[in-house]
Amino acid sequence: MNILLIHNHRKTIKTLLVLTWVAMIATSLWFAFKPQPLKLGISQDEDKLMHLLAFMTLSLLPILIFSKPLYTIWSMVFVFFIGVVIEVIQAFLPTRGAQLSDIVFDALGIAIGGLIGLSIRQIYQSCLAKIDHSGKS
Repeated sequence: MNILLIHNHRKTIKTLLVLTWVAMIATSLWFAFKPQPLKLGISQDEDKLMHLLAFMTLSLLPILIFSKPLYTIWSMVFVFFIGVVIEVIQAFLPTRGAQLSDIVFDALGIAIGGLIGLSIRQIYQSCLAKIDHSGKS
């Protein structure tokens, strides 16, 4: 895909990323508060894998959305807060339970997603710098 095409449509792409992020937060909350947890039947530890992947994605998107480091940091704090609140509320639900290990996998997912997001942002900025340096617009 042409990097200039992405750059020229960055406002539209940013809007789509924000909408995707909000939808993913809503979906994560819906799954978190269902009476029974989602079971795919792929592994005994699939719950931990789902926490890891969900929070990895929830932390990757804000890094692609926000360009200011402070906004990025606060979005990571916000995503971690969501994970903690989910576990606290699940402790009071009769068919669910809170697990400290879920918070650990949420945090691990946030760290991995953050690193991936930073890498993608760096590659994007590097490509733009090469285009600017070569004189193409």
